[in-house]
Amino acid sequence: MKNELNSKITRRQILETFGLIAGTGLLSSLTVPAYAGPTDTSSEEINVKCFNSLVEARKNKKIKEGELIRTLGYYTFGDGGAANYIITRDLGDKKINNGDIVQFRDGNIGILTGITQVNYKIFGALGDSKTDDGLFIHMAHEYANRFKLPVENNRGEYWIHQTRNIQIKTSVHWGQSIFHINEEHNTNQPVFRVLSYDLPKTISLDDSKKQGIIQALKPGVHEIPELSESNNSLIVISDSTDHIGFRSGARYSNQSRAREELFYVAEKGKIIGDIAWTFSNYTDLTAYPAETSYLTVEGGTFYLSGNPPVNGKSSYLQNGFSITRSRTIIKNQWVGLENGKSDVSMNPRNGFYSLNIVYEVTLENIKLLPFEQDRPGEKQDVPAGTYGIGGNRLLNTTFRNISAEGTLLHWGVFGTNMKIGRASCRERV
Repeated sequence: MKNELNSKITRRQILETFGLIAGTGLLSSLTVPAYAGPTDTSSEEINVKCFNSLVEARKNKKIKEGELIRTLGYYTFGDGGAANYIITRDLGDKKINNGDIVQFRDGNIGILTGITQVNYKIFGALGDSKTDDGLFIHMAHEYANRFKLPVENNRGEYWIHQTRNIQIKTSVHWGQSIFHINEEHNTNQPVFRVLSYDLPKTISLDDSKKQGIIQALKPGVHEIPELSESNNSLIVISDSTDHIGFRSGARYSNQSRAREELFYVAEKGKIIGDIAWTFSNYTDLTAYPAETSYLTVEGGTFYLSGNPPVNGKSSYLQNGFSITRSRTIIKNQWVGLENGKSDVSMNPRNGFYSLNIVYEVTLENIKLLPFEQDRPGEKQDVPAGTYGIGGNRLLNTTFRNISAEGTLLHWGVFGTNMKIGRASCRERV
């Protein structure tokens, strides 16, 4: 195959070929022409150059502004990183990251364009066990989130070392992809964070509507008209001046929760959720919008290193997923320790899956890992319970076909607070 192939096609052909239909917004934030072609808008042609890899293309001295660069790989031909780049010289406030914005020769910049799904190879993931692939994975999801594109990465082996808080806002298909997670770098930030585009909203009402909610909120209620404008939201209401549910035991002295309820508001203020408490007042009323679509994270194998964090923290740490998006489905995953490794961490984990303030989340077909807590000898005991699944404030959550094999060394795999609704779960500990 020749290293470089030149061709000319019409502007209409390039738009149709690479999906640059008006209104997609793929390049709207960049200071290049809307159609991402030459600066001469009278031209009906755009020059296309094809290279074996992005690495080769970046060395080429003949690339010019306005051209479209097609690569057949990132590092080498056929490595999965094939992509298209429009060449410009004006970035505005954007920065080179060698993912979706790539530095070429002589001041030319390549802007990733014309893709309908994202994979990690496009953004430079190496999979050599030494490089932190999390950096490239983070970049890929940020791009997918920005343009609301699915992530389709069905194969490959990746090592995540220090990178944390990889945000997932679009559906992901990992298939046979393998992820190695180095727990030396565990913090209170998860490796992956599944979250919504919509932010929580504090509900502010006048005194009349506030009293209407207080009077209506009681066991058996099915409708609260005062909340009709917050439909399709999970509602959390609490009164910080009225604490209930004090935790027993000397080590938990004075630990308690404020009086609190959570429920979902459907059309016309219809309430979904069993109300247990009545209120004389409340200090916080927050709506957590539920998306109008289901986000699916499917497939993937996860190997954990099992070692303690290098920073020596003893608090609860995270090593997997934080899910704060309602209507999320996570399925068909396997979680275990690296071959030949043992769970020797002295730090409790929040749960490889940690769900917080969500409605209609499903975990399905997952082989999970229970963590060790009561090891031989008191000096090796983890000072607190350590979980495979954790959660807080869950409504209508489904756990189906979840398995975790353990012994007397292991702590319970499941620990949640305020879980309401159905659960179809096979749990073996």
